[in-house]
Amino acid sequence: MDFPARDFATPLLIRLREVIDPASEAWLVGGIIRDQLSGKSCHDIDMIFPEDPRRIARTTADSLGGTFFSLDESRGIYRVLLEQDGQSYMIDLARFQALSLEEDLRARDFTINAIAVKLHEPGIGSDPLHGMQDLKDKILRPCSESAFINDPVRMIRAARMSLGLNLRLAPGVTGLIRKAYPLIDTVSAERKRDEFLKLLDGPRPASGIRLLDSFNVLFRLLPDLQPLKGMTQSLPHTMDGWEHTLSVVSHLDRLLDLFLQPENILEDGGNLMLGLTSGKLGRFRNQIREHYSIRLNPFRTRKSLNLLAALLHDVAKPQTRTEGPDGRTHFYRHEVIGADMVRSIGMSLAFSEAEVNMLAVMTANHMKPRYFSDQRSIPDRRNVFRYYKHTGEAGVDTCFLSLADSLGKTNLMPQQDAWSQELDKVAVYLQGWFIEHENWVSPVRLVNGTDIMTLFGLQPGPRLGIILDQIQEARAAGEISNREEALQFASEIIARTGGSAETGSSN
Repeated sequence: MDFPARDFATPLLIRLREVIDPASEAWLVGGIIRDQLSGKSCHDIDMIFPEDPRRIARTTADSLGGTFFSLDESRGIYRVLLEQDGQSYMIDLARFQALSLEEDLRARDFTINAIAVKLHEPGIGSDPLHGMQDLKDKILRPCSESAFINDPVRMIRAARMSLGLNLRLAPGVTGLIRKAYPLIDTVSAERKRDEFLKLLDGPRPASGIRLLDSFNVLFRLLPDLQPLKGMTQSLPHTMDGWEHTLSVVSHLDRLLDLFLQPENILEDGGNLMLGLTSGKLGRFRNQIREHYSIRLNPFRTRKSLNLLAALLHDVAKPQTRTEGPDGRTHFYRHEVIGADMVRSIGMSLAFSEAEVNMLAVMTANHMKPRYFSDQRSIPDRRNVFRYYKHTGEAGVDTCFLSLADSLGKTNLMPQQDAWSQELDKVAVYLQGWFIEHENWVSPVRLVNGTDIMTLFGLQPGPRLGIILDQIQEARAAGEISNREEALQFASEIIARTGGSAETGSSN
């Protein structure tokens, strides 16, 4: 089959042709074919080879200044990550998973992924299952009726690709998935996790979650979410727990895209909520983009973790639900209990310790940006310091989750004044992290433990730590600014809590 070679002349593909030996018989497959044929940019490149390409992958990484990863030695699958012109690229190289190219393609998931083009001769291609026609007709069709049985993770991929590429499922696909859905339990936690996060990273993640629910797959992945369905809530909530959760996911996706991918929300150009958000928080746009470019894992985006946190943020509400004498429902400590549940969920999905911690911190603190101790309209420097003491690196992420949670209480647009006030609160927290970090969040210590022990006769212990923490908080709040004031402040604390070391720990 002939292909238009001009469609495969991107700078990176040209560079790959230079560093990979033509004798390797490299073939491009998957998303790169779809995107190039439809004129879209592609940052993920899949290549297959008749022989194990480990050496080729290492050479490619070295030549392009990328990083080499071995994904599956037994199947000969490797990955190269690289940065070029401020853009991240992921290149996967694998050997044929069958005896021939055509057998490899026929054993793949969907026909639109069963198209191959020669890397060094892009005018030559193979399309044994007519994937190009399905791509033209906007149809997602499995390569065989046993596609989901052969690899159940394809059920998640079907939801992701149908939404991401705006394809309709071929007749009978939903039935095939519903017959095979229990097999998702046989898939490794790592593969389920990665495929699900790709769905969250794609367009309309809440719709993708609904589609997985219709497949009967979602609650096999995250069974702790099922009790949210039909769980009633008191005003101002107007939706049950499940619809609220999906609304929060959808709102968070749009809020983040406003800063990370503004081209995705052009259709909402007249949206009052987004317009106010851009006006109030737009001054932090560059810092927000930089923050979200920092990945806790090179293979998973920070945004997808945020959206997973949104999906899990109320996971403990069903088990903490109580009804007061006035008939109102309450969910006391649902955020604290939820954080423990989210840690267990994160570990069961084989997330890294840093990722698990981020998910748990976001869950535990998702209400804090809206509510602080004295209920003033705007947080002060002490509030900012305390907030980041609890949230740390996840504080910015938690601010956006809090905004989405506020929007998700009802399916109505927020009142302008109320939404403006929510944004003003978050703006103070973002100012603290991005602009005033050295003053409000992590100021230089004016005294240390040795100073306090020497001058006031204290011994090491919890009391010493409490005193140092209070000095640091007063420093962040702007109440003290030099060593002398810090020592005077320490003296006042010690006098107020019972004198020198001989008096024991503070009350």
